[in-house]
Amino acid sequence: VAIMEKNGISQLPVIEGGVAIGCISESAIVNALDEGRIQKMHEHSVSDFMEDAFPTIPPSTPIETVIHLLHTHHAVLIAEKGRVAGVITKHDLIGMINK
Repeated sequence: VAIMEKNGISQLPVIEGGVAIGCISESAIVNALDEGRIQKMHEHSVSDFMEDAFPTIPPSTPIETVIHLLHTHHAVLIAEKGRVAGVITKHDLIGMINK
């Protein structure tokens, strides 16, 4: 949560050994708070809020596919040689349009 707040981001992939095993998002944390599952953040680990991993694609994937994936996911991970090498978000696509 501190990383998200410090960097002004609303979601993060959870990476273990270079491989995405899940994700954590502001909405998952807010839902847990709303449902009364947590009272003190410092007593919990990432796994308490972890959701399914973002879709993972190779760098050669057409941008149209990325756009389609971002309709239903917060982010898309780029993997090379089985390891996460980057992340693309809706914010990144908007930035590309403005250039």
